[in-house]
Amino acid sequence: MASHTMRNYARYPRQKYRLPSPRTKTGCFECRRYRKKCDEHRPICSRCISRRIDCHWPDSGPAEEPASQVSSTSDRVQKHISIQSAPPSPPSLARPCPVSWGSWDGWSSLGIMKADLTSHSPAFMDQYVRETSNLLVTVSTKENPFITHLLPVAANDELILHSILTLGGAHLDSKHTSAPTRLCVRKHYGRFIHLLREAINHFSPDPAKSLIIALSLLMLCMIEAFGSIPEAGAISHIRACQKVVPLLLHTPSDSTAHGALLGVALEFYTFISLIISATPYANSTDMEPDTRSPSFIPSRHILERFRTFGVITARIFPLIELIPRVISLCQRRQADSASNECLRANWTEFHEIIRCIGSFENQPQMLPSNLCHLEPQDVQVGKLYVHALTIFTYDAMWGNALADSSALVAVVHQHAIAALDLLPCLLPTRMASILLWPIAIIGSCLISDQDRDRFRKALQGEVQCIPLVQKLQDILYTLWEKGTTPYYGPSGLQKILLTERLTLYLS
Repeated sequence: MASHTMRNYARYPRQKYRLPSPRTKTGCFECRRYRKKCDEHRPICSRCISRRIDCHWPDSGPAEEPASQVSSTSDRVQKHISIQSAPPSPPSLARPCPVSWGSWDGWSSLGIMKADLTSHSPAFMDQYVRETSNLLVTVSTKENPFITHLLPVAANDELILHSILTLGGAHLDSKHTSAPTRLCVRKHYGRFIHLLREAINHFSPDPAKSLIIALSLLMLCMIEAFGSIPEAGAISHIRACQKVVPLLLHTPSDSTAHGALLGVALEFYTFISLIISATPYANSTDMEPDTRSPSFIPSRHILERFRTFGVITARIFPLIELIPRVISLCQRRQADSASNECLRANWTEFHEIIRCIGSFENQPQMLPSNLCHLEPQDVQVGKLYVHALTIFTYDAMWGNALADSSALVAVVHQHAIAALDLLPCLLPTRMASILLWPIAIIGSCLISDQDRDRFRKALQGEVQCIPLVQKLQDILYTLWEKGTTPYYGPSGLQKILLTERLTLYLS
């Protein structure tokens, strides 16, 4: 009897250290297949994340496969990402639905690259195709190079693919926040950063590779506008682009597609470099120059060589190319303040810039090559930038003294109200993608509660879901709470950023 008891005791010992959670048979298919403990964290368990494979569940994935059959990445892509055409439908975070991928048929080649896709990848791509890509340009979807030219590249380049999926996922998460979606976004983001570091570490002056790196850095700027990424990253990415752009300027386009993407990358870089700050004060450091320095900005005659010119900047390029002159004027005026005088040359430059801004509407119309006429929003966005750039120039000239002069405040206020009147009709249009810079300038110049309420109401809607817009609003609310003097205009915005130790880089 005793020996029998001892045999049982030896055969079935008491467990000294119990598992942190009870064993279960409801884990993902991958963990069941290998008989491993699954933490059941959906949509991707920790084990599948560490093994960098898709995580399949009974209620969201296919039927359980035999344990002896280990499917390849290409098999999973073909089974879990539909490439059949279907009408777009709102993505379901629990079970992504098949979507229409238009002319892009690159999913079939992703297995060759062993891309780390998730069950949410189709929803992220759908979000990018239907909405996110339209926030990058001012033209229609049919003429959008981020769809017509960038998607085919994603079919053969994993770095571009994950940049697109991360951007679309970050945008989707900003609208419908959920832990599973954010987890998938971070997975794509981590893979994207890993591939980008590899590309930079193995950098070569090859034109195609340089273009891919530049596009990835620019996409990273947009990802940060939609996601909870560490502060002050956008300006670092633009400064990294400064190292690549000189190579792009001297590389011939060997194909129509390459030329289109090259033109878009240069225009995108130029636009973000110029509007990244809503104040005329230098964003340079001891080691890095101002991103708006003329030596780092491609000239208009270079950008005009590409047939895609204007898909981002519409007809406002003659205005934003004046920003480096305004920055230079601001720096010289700061030197004047040290000697308590204003040089005649600075007065002349100020009046010349104001004259150039005022003559904008009489200049030849600049349109993308695929557009033949101006639409109402094309005219209105030009007027909006006229008012914003005028305020920007006045602030560069007068700085903190602007708020002390009732005459100057009256001029600035007139432009701010005229610009505020244009916002409600522009924000719902395709021009919303280029409005953040004037919005920041206008908001810093509003004094009355009535005007501020109009400003808040204008920003209600889709644009308010973007984290960068929310951050801008919070900073403006802090500015308004401080009062008028000296917290007024772009110089007041700069003062708030310094005193509150905040950063605001627009992209």
